[in-house]
Amino acid sequence: MNTTQTCEAVSRQAFWPRFWQALLAVALVWFVWKWMISPFLFLLPSATVGPSYAAMFILGLVASVSTCLASTGAFLVAFSGKDAMSVALTHAGRLVTFVIGGALLGGIGQGIALSAGMYGFVGIVLGLVLAGVALYLLDLLPRSLVSLPMAFGRFAHGVAGKHGKAIPPLVGAVTFLLPCGFTQAAQAMALASGSAQVGATMMGVFALGTFPVLVGLSLFGSIASMKSRTLQLATGGMLALFAVAQIDGGLTVLGSPVTFDRTLASVGGAFTVAPVQAEEQIVSMRVAYGAFSPNRFIIKRGVPVRWDIDGVDVSGCANSIVVPTLGITQSLVVGKNLIRFTPSRSGTIPFSCSMGMIRGSFQVVE
Repeated sequence: MNTTQTCEAVSRQAFWPRFWQALLAVALVWFVWKWMISPFLFLLPSATVGPSYAAMFILGLVASVSTCLASTGAFLVAFSGKDAMSVALTHAGRLVTFVIGGALLGGIGQGIALSAGMYGFVGIVLGLVLAGVALYLLDLLPRSLVSLPMAFGRFAHGVAGKHGKAIPPLVGAVTFLLPCGFTQAAQAMALASGSAQVGATMMGVFALGTFPVLVGLSLFGSIASMKSRTLQLATGGMLALFAVAQIDGGLTVLGSPVTFDRTLASVGGAFTVAPVQAEEQIVSMRVAYGAFSPNRFIIKRGVPVRWDIDGVDVSGCANSIVVPTLGITQSLVVGKNLIRFTPSRSGTIPFSCSMGMIRGSFQVVE
């Protein structure tokens, strides 16, 4: 057996240990999120609990410790050893540019009026892209070096030796254009938001999520220290869950009869039975802290439904609700909201926020 065949055999044998490590990483991340973080989300200020904002912050945090280290991180390392003021100006320029860029993208999205179907398509595409990155970080795809393009490398080395108050903010601003899959995913979400205000907030929160790691890189200039096996597995596990949520949200917005969320709910999910009053079914739901509560209901076919929605926090994508199979799209306001419909056939009626980040369903019975 030659050397090439031996290496291929070792690689095949090593896949299953890597697979089980990846599966364990995903399970541990899910456990930490489900039982140690989610129960305390209600403690966050209202302005930050919209699910798209929370997701954008997490996405930024994940981006800063994964593939973007090879592009944005390497670019910022050009300023390693600079004084604290230069580092502060660099990241201030980065934050301002991301906010302005997000506002422009959101405004463009508003101008082209993305339909619910487009929201769903964008969600699925983003989910698939993020799933690919997650598999890379979990070492389940062939590993390759993601390097900084030569043009940006030359620019970084050039500005590293220059002086002037405008240079650090300029470097921070350029990172908005660097080829990082995470940044491009965030930009697509800002575009899909269809709002300059929401787009600006989403990109700003994403940039803030990257701050802890990227500021550290700017100060200390060490990318190698962030490439530990444990950190990459944890990051890959987090990103895998985020990718599943994105794909599931896209499927929900498109009205797919099969989603991960409903499959899990059918195994052990709890449903709320809608009471019938004066030949009308009353469904009461609360929108707060990035969740619909309750979010699964049993209703009767042919009986009109009065859906009372209490909007406690309607920030982010929680500012609207979509029921694809019924053709319902309604903006939500703080306070009382009302939707009426009559289910004409048995089965499942999925609903979600406009971007599919928060989901629920009606189970129609005879």
